[in-house]
Amino acid sequence: MANDQDYRGADSDTGPRTGAYAGWGSESDVVTTNEPVVGEDDDPAVRMPGEWRQAAAEAGFLPASGADEDAPAPGHRDAPAPAATASRADDALTAQEPDSRAEEREPRDGHWLPHSRYVNRDGIPAERLRVAYRAFLALWAGFVVGALCAFWPTWPFTMDALLGYGVLASLSDEHAALLTMAVFGLGGIAMAYALTVIGYRRLASRFYLMPQAISEERGLIARRVSRVELAHIRTVDVRQSVLDRVLGIGSIHFASAGTGADDVTWDSVLDPVATQRAVLQRLRQTEGD
Repeated sequence: MANDQDYRGADSDTGPRTGAYAGWGSESDVVTTNEPVVGEDDDPAVRMPGEWRQAAAEAGFLPASGADEDAPAPGHRDAPAPAATASRADDALTAQEPDSRAEEREPRDGHWLPHSRYVNRDGIPAERLRVAYRAFLALWAGFVVGALCAFWPTWPFTMDALLGYGVLASLSDEHAALLTMAVFGLGGIAMAYALTVIGYRRLASRFYLMPQAISEERGLIARRVSRVELAHIRTVDVRQSVLDRVLGIGSIHFASAGTGADDVTWDSVLDPVATQRAVLQRLRQTEGD
């Protein structure tokens, strides 16, 4: 930078640095003035020499050439606050989410029961449960064996040859054909039986949770309906065998006051403990209303 004579002139005051230019450059490069600092509308940078203005812009104290003059310089007190960090944003979202561990919470999407469907039950909105597919484990195994026999009826001859028994290899062609037809027919019957029983039990057993009652319906043509008001229910029991625990299914038994037997039974439903908890919560809400 030039010497003092180039910028300050012979008549400049060499006293201490004061005023609008205090703090720029070294002591020999600073123009001193005793003029008071003017208002914000009178920008002292306009009167700054060209080289000083360029150096201030490069240092970040003034906007660069062609930049927005109204934009605040770095470190300006009116600079916008930094955006929220990811952790703060996550904390804000977490604060808005309900506590999933809380015992009392509103039904999700309007459903009280897990794995239920909304239906119109005699003009009354209700949630319906059915017997779970996994409750028919033995029937599904029979369906798989039946499919094997129906689509591969010669598998007994193949297994006989692989094991080296040679029992079926001694059969005549007529007997071998009869055995193949029998295997095919039994396989088809097993598949049809398994699908029929599974479909019938799924369609014939329907369990409902209504605004003021629960019900159990059995049968397609001949029908049996058991209904208990929510206000009359006194016990809600869950019963599971060892296999039921493994499969995640169970039966829920409802009994009302003054009876020694179960009035309504929801058998082989998914997540019986969660279903029991949802029903109990619905009962508490009914008592509160």
